[in-house]
Amino acid sequence: MKRGFVLILTIFILVLFSYFVTMILSLSSNTSETAIQQYLYSQAKLLARSGVELAVLMIQDRNNSQPCLEELSVIDKEKEFNTTVYINYVGDYWQDCGTKNFWKTTSSDSNGSILVDVYVRYLQNGKVIYHRKLTQKP
Repeated sequence: MKRGFVLILTIFILVLFSYFVTMILSLSSNTSETAIQQYLYSQAKLLARSGVELAVLMIQDRNNSQPCLEELSVIDKEKEFNTTVYINYVGDYWQDCGTKNFWKTTSSDSNGSILVDVYVRYLQNGKVIYHRKLTQKP
């Protein structure tokens, strides 16, 4: 009788121990996945900002004989992210650039502004990690 009780108690302790080990491993894998997602998000946020700044710089460098920039796509040097910037122009200031992405306005404050839509995709799975809409005055 004592041997049977010890055997059952040993099996119970082993099952309990394996349950705790499984829970610890699961928690550890979730923690590392969260850290990876935070890293990807912060990289995408920085790339989005850089993409917008590059687009504004290219718009400022444009001379009147060139068409306006409507879309800009940049892949980083590690080939992990694709940053795509879409640009809409607001006001009479941009009438000479011959773009279809032109919005008329009656406000003098928004004349010469651009509406920027930026997407950052992770190239390994194609998912959009970061998206932002903003206005700029180049």
